[in-house]
Amino acid sequence: MRGKTVRRLAVLAAVGLLCHGAWAGTWNIGILAMRGEASTRSHWQPLAKTLSQQLPGETFHIQPLDLHQMQEAVNQGTVQFVITNPAQFVQLNSHAPLRWLASCVPRAMGKR
Repeated sequence: MRGKTVRRLAVLAAVGLLCHGAWAGTWNIGILAMRGEASTRSHWQPLAKTLSQQLPGETFHIQPLDLHQMQEAVNQGTVQFVITNPAQFVQLNSHAPLRWLASCVPRAMGKR
């Protein structure tokens, strides 16, 4: 269920960004790869595939990155979206102007 929510939020974020005239054609999604590149890629590749299918003319690529690589990618502007933890977001945001697009609320906290 959580994966579907993240995917839906990512699609909404991408559509919102595209509607504002930021037509890149190719979008790189930097993902903090705490469990390794292969695991991260297999977990998140369906997101890139779904986004590419739902947004004709746009191609999305998954980039599994470690902490250092994520900082470099943000600094160099080679990623348009970042999926990371809140602590790294704060660190990245101190070096580059980033904006939250979505946040995940743990299932136990989301229940009433």
